[in-house]
Amino acid sequence: MKKIKNNRKSGITLVALSIYIVTMVIVVALISLLTTFFYGNVLNMSDTTKDLAEFDQFNAYMVEETQKVGNRISNLNEENKTVAFTSGNVYTMEESGIYCNDVRVYQANLDLANSYFSIKQENGKDILVISVLTDTSYTRTEEYVIDPTGVAIYETGENYTGQELKAVIPEGYVASSVPGENTVENGLVIYEGTEPVTEENHEEAMKTRNQYVWIPVPDINSMVMCSSNTGDSVCNLVLVGDTLKCTVHTDTATDLVGRLYTTTHTGITEGDNTIYTYEMDFTRRDQIYSSNGYREPDVVTGNYTGDGTDYDGDSSNLEAAGMPAGSTVEQFLRQLKSDFTMMATSVAKNGGFYISRYEIGLNGESKKDQTILVASNANMWYGLYQTIRDISNNQQMIWGCQYDQVIKFIGEEANIGHTDRNLTTTPTSSGQNNLVKMKNIYDLEGNFCEWTLEACYENSRAGRGGSFQNTNSKDFYSASYHFSSYPIQQHNVVSSRAILYI
Repeated sequence: MKKIKNNRKSGITLVALSIYIVTMVIVVALISLLTTFFYGNVLNMSDTTKDLAEFDQFNAYMVEETQKVGNRISNLNEENKTVAFTSGNVYTMEESGIYCNDVRVYQANLDLANSYFSIKQENGKDILVISVLTDTSYTRTEEYVIDPTGVAIYETGENYTGQELKAVIPEGYVASSVPGENTVENGLVIYEGTEPVTEENHEEAMKTRNQYVWIPVPDINSMVMCSSNTGDSVCNLVLVGDTLKCTVHTDTATDLVGRLYTTTHTGITEGDNTIYTYEMDFTRRDQIYSSNGYREPDVVTGNYTGDGTDYDGDSSNLEAAGMPAGSTVEQFLRQLKSDFTMMATSVAKNGGFYISRYEIGLNGESKKDQTILVASNANMWYGLYQTIRDISNNQQMIWGCQYDQVIKFIGEEANIGHTDRNLTTTPTSSGQNNLVKMKNIYDLEGNFCEWTLEACYENSRAGRGGSFQNTNSKDFYSASYHFSSYPIQQHNVVSSRAILYI
């Protein structure tokens, strides 16, 4: 039989080879595609990972910035690319990163052209929002609560129209939770210590813990100027880092002085009583620093022998003011200027200061029911000054320009004397009469009148307010009453106030 030759093996091999070749071409193409995709994503993941690491570094900066006690946002520019804080730090967002002042704190691996800062408010607190948006899939938003110790912002009064007023709570104090003294508008009260002050422990806290009331100063130019200010050349003070300076007068840019407001007064007779009104024009900006007028900071150099005692201004009383033995008037002046600059810079940073709720006690304290320290048993003005001044705890005797801001904050009530408030005709301890409480501050127009750090002419220091002696004479002076007296004199009707700056 003839055998038939089988060619099946050869045919299968050719088909298999063809399939193999086609398959390999597809596999190679897929591998190439997958490799390109893989490396592309690896590169993208690498950029994103680097960016996340950089952002974490920036986040650490921002957390520290926003948790500083008393630190607030002072400006957010219109483009939402720059945010400035009262600490003096300015954060600027550029395409390649974010800078804190001149230091890059976030080096972006992605384009930040579409990223921005913004601010929102929740529960009375400012929140800084940072939105990192790119043209890729990477998006990140972080929120930072600003100044967690702050108190609600409000707008009120003709003297503060459109301005945001916010209190800052210093370390070692707590804001009152008692209705009527827990808002800036009514006069926010802080208590020394950290235990909350509630309606349950309120009365005890008033007698045992130092208390201060917040005075808002949203524009430092309303309180401070440089020594070259005139009506034709008005100062403009700005805070540059930690330095408060005038941008108008470069020669005296940091020679800071008080912007003091003179008063126009009238007296109205009602029966046996005379009611005095002292008005201040807080729109004025033409004040002049004069060595012969009301001014601060400055020393008193004139002579006074009215009571038969030789008196050569501050030079004979420096030790009574707490200066080291052998100190000179020039050294005292440097101390006054340094203290004023520290105070003014703090007010500019924080938007205000605290005033003692009561006229000072024997140890410079501010508590209800305390015995008031007066010039007759405190070695005159100098003893009051020494008792109050505690720079390590940011405490000074009140300056005249600060007292003016207290009057501004209270408003019309502080400009008029009152016959219907049961003002005492004899000296009393602190905080006895709720009728004379203005914005939670006691006895501004009664009990004792109050010396300040303001100098007047060559031989006097200035003060504010009325006293029990005035009331006893049926003269009712307003809290804004402006007087002057020789600091060497002992007065049983004159005390003072402390201020607390942050």
